[in-house]
Formats: sequence, structure tokens, C-alpha cells
Amino acid sequence: MLGWDTFVSSYILTPQTPDEIKADPRIRGWGGPGTDIEKPADIVTLRIMDDVVLDPASGLAADNYRMDNMGADIRRARAAGQVVLYDIDDDIWNIPLWSPASRAMHKLIAARAVDLSVVNANIEACDGVVTPTKYLADELRLRFPKVPVYVLAPGIDPAPYDAVRSLPPPRQNYVGWMGSISHHLLHLRSIEPALDCLPAHGADFVRLGYIEGDRSELLLAELPCNVRQIPWGGVDELPGKLVQLNVGIIPRVAERFHEGQSITSGLQYAAAGVPFIASATAEYVELMKLGVGHIADSVTSWRRQLTWLLSAEPSWRRGYAREARDIALKEYGLDATARRYDDLFSSLI
Repeated sequence: MLGWDTFVSSYILTPQTPDEIKADPRIRGWGGPGTDIEKPADIVTLRIMDDVVLDPASGLAADNYRMDNMGADIRRARAAGQVVLYDIDDDIWNIPLWSPASRAMHKLIAARAVDLSVVNANIEACDGVVTPTKYLADELRLRFPKVPVYVLAPGIDPAPYDAVRSLPPPRQNYVGWMGSISHHLLHLRSIEPALDCLPAHGADFVRLGYIEGDRSELLLAELPCNVRQIPWGGVDELPGKLVQLNVGIIPRVAERFHEGQSITSGLQYAAAGVPFIASATAEYVELMKLGVGHIADSVTSWRRQLTWLLSAEPSWRRGYAREARDIALKEYGLDATARRYDDLFSSLI
């Protein structure tokens, strides 16, 4: 689209020996064993890249390749004409202590999930940072005043949702929640009392993301409504699951970390033709102003919004969902998303 060839690589390769660096210092992508190493792209976007490569024999960090060398690799690639960007979609500098993500084990630093010293050095070596939210853009500009920051909103491909929209609508009301017990139960608990309105409307709570042994019996014991669970699956399975819902919910504990999270879940609900309610983060407030989704900022407002949507005539609800879907695809579909990337990449080239 728009004249760009794009690809996603499982691995990033940088020249390491003097001869390799002399021949071509640019960064390359690689799909893994059995695939060819890609030719250097004009623009490379890197993810976190803070970890280490382990020696398969010893399990220790390989002496010849550590991510704390990456800053020098990035600068050499840039000097050779390659544009190198960093992609950040979470406020990794302010992960809440209650979140399991704050306790995840880095291979070398047991006290935290991300080696921030390496991430910081890599960002400072890049041409710029791309991020999906205004909150994260502001955070990055404060931390890295010399590095350009670009906001690129998430996009949604309607094709997988178009393929399943002919499925018959559900015969009863289902309120859906996408979340894991380990990382997201606290979000659900923050609005849990509001779910007591579901039985009066013949609605069941549907949790998408069941994994065997994930302590999901907590849901069955806690929620004031009937609970159904749908197993976790690949992203390609999600459209078929979402179109079976009547209402989606995206609750978040109210704290600054969650202001950095994007509207991807809302776009998924909208593409599936499902009205949704989200906690009132700035990103969802802006999406609501466009006519996509509803927001709630207290248990009372969650109960009120759920009651309103569940008691609405199904035909009205479907019509509203179609209008919201059209808006979401106009603003965040393939064309709009491609043009945002084209504007940025063309300016950098």
C-alpha cells in the first residue's frame, strides 16, 4: 500500500565482527532457522530489545552479543543511512508494583522485568520513538528530550471480522471481557459490583481467555451473575468469539500507567459490531467523542451504562454498533493507518 514493502522479523541481526561492520553496518531482519536473512530495510522499527542472547550450551549470556551493545549498533546503522526507530507501547518506567509484570524476571536483573538502562541507551541512539498514546508521548519527551517522539495510533484490519459477521446473533445477552486472571483480575474487581445488573436482563458474563489451571474459579465465586468462559486462543480466533457478544467491557484500575494503554481492545469490539464500555482513560474519552464506545468512571456509571445497553432493543443496539464500526474503520482502518505511517516514514526518508 502506498508504495511501501513491509515485513515483520522474529529476530534482529546486527553486524558484530570488524569485517561484517565494514561490509555493511545496517540492521537486518531474520525469520529464524530455515528462512533467509532480509536485506537491510530503509527504516527499521525495534521493540524493547533489552534482553541478552544466551549460550545454548551454558545457559549464560553470550560474550559476543549483549543488548547493551545495541546503542553502538544503532548509531552505525544510522551513519550508513538507515533510519532506526524504537516502538514503546507501555509505560515501562512506571509499572505498578501490584502488577505481575513488575515482578517478571529479566535474565540478568531479577529485581525487575525490563533492563531500563539498556532501553534508555537504545532509545537515545535512535532517530525517534513511536508510541500509540499521547500520555506515553509526553512521558517519553520528558525522559528523552533530545529524541523525537511520534504518536501513531493503533489500526484495525476489518477483513477477519467481515468473514464472521454473518454468524447468527446470540439468543440471549452476553457481556464479554477479554482478560487473564493473573494480570487483569484486579481491573475486573474494580467494577465487579456493577455486574449485579446482569441477571435482571437475562445476561451472562462471558470471559474470553480461559487457560486450564489459571485459578478462574475466582470468577465463579466472586461475580454476582452467571459466568461462562471461552478458552484462550490465537488472535485469528478472536473475531469469531467477539461477534457472539452483545456488549464488551474494558475496565481498568484508575492510575497513570493505564493512560499509556491504547484503544486496541475497543477497536476490536467495534470491528466485530459490539458496543463496549471502557474505563475513562484519555484515549477512550477521545474515541467516545468520535462516536465509538462509551466510558464509565465509577461503579454507579458502569451499572448505568450496562443497564442502558442491555435493556436497549436489539435492533437499535445493532444499528448503533454498525455506525460505530463505520466510524472506527474510517478513522483506524487500513487506509487511515497506512496514511499515518506513510506521512511519518516519508518525512524521515
